[in-house]
Amino acid sequence: IVDTLNSVLTQSCLPAEIILINDGSSDEETLFLEQFKHKVTLINKKNVGVSKTRNIAINLANNEWIAFLDQDDLWEHDKIEKQWAFIQKNPHCQAIHTAVKAMRDDKIFAEYKKKTLYLEDFLLTDPNQSYLSSTLIKKELLVKSGLFNPILPYSQDRECFIRCSL
Repeated sequence: IVDTLNSVLTQSCLPAEIILINDGSSDEETLFLEQFKHKVTLINKKNVGVSKTRNIAINLANNEWIAFLDQDDLWEHDKIEKQWAFIQKNPHCQAIHTAVKAMRDDKIFAEYKKKTLYLEDFLLTDPNQSYLSSTLIKKELLVKSGLFNPILPYSQDRECFIRCSL
């Protein structure tokens, strides 16, 4: 989690707000996360699940755009800067994702350089179109689509993106 948080806190273009939802960590882990509360909004929950956790963060967010980052993922240092530059040139954009590098033991074992996607592409193509931790999306779009479905055991992001595209 330290590396994950540092990949956010060292962005070349810092997010306006950072919300960290601690979903069911041990007492020791919860205590450890307290050191970050001066840099992030820290919310402690008791095992409400990934979809409810994301929905809580979305509802708490005060900004127009939402970026997600799971605890086992990292952002490149200029992720937000590059996405924001694209959005400034394309004001109609409602969601944007980046290429992804899959790593193990600090070694890249796969790179996913996806083509430009439009939300409509989620209705017509294979299920792995983008990765949630690479996505920047308008809060309004998520809210209007009904947020993440807490009943689904997996693929909640894909299902949410399909509803967003509709």
